[in-house]
This record gives sequence, structure tokens and C-alpha cells, in this order.
Amino acid sequence: MASIPGGFGVDVDFDFRSTPTTVGSSFPDEEGAASPASRKKFERNLDKVDEAMTEAKQFLNSVNKNMGGFDITYNRLANFMFLAVIFGIEFDMFGFVFGAVQYWEYDNPLLRALMFFSVAGYAAPLIMLQCDAGGMSVGGETSQPHRTPIGTGASTKGKQRGNEYLRWMMRQNRPANPFGGSMEYYHYMPILRYYLLVKSSLDLADVDAIFKVNTLSSFSLGIFQIMGIIATMASGYPFTIYVWINVASQVINWPLTILYFASPIAAWMGRAGKAKTLSRFYDGLADHWSRTYTSIAALIFLHDDGDEERNRLEMEKKQVKVRIAHAVCSAFAGRDGVSIEKFGLHRMRDGDVKDFLQIMRDQAMAQLSVNNAQ
Repeated sequence: MASIPGGFGVDVDFDFRSTPTTVGSSFPDEEGAASPASRKKFERNLDKVDEAMTEAKQFLNSVNKNMGGFDITYNRLANFMFLAVIFGIEFDMFGFVFGAVQYWEYDNPLLRALMFFSVAGYAAPLIMLQCDAGGMSVGGETSQPHRTPIGTGASTKGKQRGNEYLRWMMRQNRPANPFGGSMEYYHYMPILRYYLLVKSSLDLADVDAIFKVNTLSSFSLGIFQIMGIIATMASGYPFTIYVWINVASQVINWPLTILYFASPIAAWMGRAGKAKTLSRFYDGLADHWSRTYTSIAALIFLHDDGDEERNRLEMEKKQVKVRIAHAVCSAFAGRDGVSIEKFGLHRMRDGDVKDFLQIMRDQAMAQLSVNNAQ
């Protein structure tokens, strides 16, 4: 009889001598079949394991929240805010073009001169920035490496391919520049700025650059639009659709500019972008685990040809669960592997791996920044 110490108040005993040993046996009087009592005991033990794992995951999720775990709702709101900033900049620039057509007809020399100064005020700082720092190329190592199909080679080759995929994922999780990084041409060029909507990942550098461009646009193109609105009111000109577009543009962009300087919104949105990258990283780990699991299932049907590869994957699967248990104990209890049995994690089931990966993901997100970051 094997005893499973329940780390969360559940003790489980399996008596493998009384468990079913014959596949397909369902009657008590059949030779080799388990009795109804032993089957019920086996079911009760499975229920206890399920109860222990469920309690463990619920407890760790609550601890994650107490340790400052990242709320996914705030992440989604931050991503929406990023879209709002991009929309505000584009709207401001298109509003400037529409407003310039309207205000040019006022035949006001000062307003016409201000239009040229506003364009120069937007372009000159960006030209100086590029001359000072130089541009950086777009792109990165985002092409996924080849992943070996099931049963196409020796176990060593499959292991190397699996390691290649995991190391590729590690390289995608690049450290973010805490000082904001450089400004690229797609941050300030109209239309090309839409590249940020399809970029594989966003970080603090992108968020900080977009807010800076929004601020520059407000203080150059936005000032011209405000003066045009004032001239329209002072001269008694009708408020056309172009003027109302300028009004809406300023209502959207100036609050964003004020928030950038008066609040840590840029840092918050940058962390949300990093959190999205981390979430995809752990999704990749879960996908790798699922692929290992399904590969074992497929190799069952390859008979002798798949025994070596299947045994390797089975061993790898067991080692993954042990390492996850070690990592969870270290992260939450500050203890080494001895704590695994104490907390009952040595009985981690295959289906529990994805849940513990989610707990580890939330733990990683909680470490993205210190409190009160600006």
C-alpha cells in the first residue's frame, strides 16, 4: 500500500493489490476482476487526489493575488488605452489637414504663418532626434524554428528539436529598456504608425515613444487647431464639420498628454505589453506540454518502432512535473524540493500542469515592476 501525504489536509491511500488488474473486467466474480468495494475505494482515492490538487491550486491563486499578481482586466484596459493613443495621434494629424483647408480661407496672415510653424515644430525635433541617435532597424528573431513531427527520427534528434523550440521562446522574452528606448520612424510617421497594430509584441519603448509623439503633436499641430477654433469663434465664422473635427481631436489628445506627465500611465501600459508577451510565453510552454502529451498517445500505435521515443517522452514528462513542483515550492514557500511531498505536489497529474503553468505565469507577471513605478 502506498500512502500519499496530502499537503492541503487530504491523505490518500492507494492499495494497488485491490485495484482492477484486468482490462475490461466489470463483474466481481470474473477471475482477476476487482470487487465492488475495492473499486469504490479506488474511486474515493481518486476523488481525494482531485480534491487535494484543486485545493492546492485555489490556495496558490489566492496567494498570488496577495503577492501583487497582475490583474488581467487591467492588462486589457491598458491595451485598449494604447489603441486610443494611436487613434488620437492619427485623428490629430488628419484633423490638422482638414482644419488647415478651412482656416486658410480666413485670409489671416498670422494663422497661415502659424500653420507652417506648427508643421516645422512637429518635424524639426524628430529630425534632430534621428540625427542624434540614428534609426534602428525593424524586426527581430521572430521566426519559429522547425518542430519535429511525431515519429520522424531518433529520440536524440527529437530532444534537440524540442530544446531548440524552448530556447527560441526564451530568446523572444527579451528584457525591456526601463528608460524607454529609442524612437523609430514607425512611431511618428502617419500611416506607418499602423505597424504597431500588427507588431508581434509591444514594450515600454513603444508605449513611451507613442506618448511622446502624442505630446509633440498636441504642442505643435494641436496648438494650430486650437488657434483656428478661437479664430473661428472670434470672427463669427460658421462651425463646419472640419472645425468640429478639430474640437474632438483636442478633447481626445490633451487629456492623454496630461496623463502622460501627471500619472504613471506609460509605465502601466508598458507593463501590460510585457505581460501580454509573458502570457504568450507560457502559452507556448503549455503548447509544448500538450505536444509532448499527444506525441506519447500517437507513439502508442507505433508498437516497437515507437518504444524508445515513447519511453524518452514519458521520462521527460515526469521530470517536467517534478521541476514544476520544485519551482512552485520555491516561489511560494521559499523551500527546496523537500517541500514537494509536504505540500502534496509530488502527486501532480498530467492535467494539472497547465493550471500550475498559469499560476507560475501570474507569479512572473507580479514581478514586472516595483510598487509605485512612474
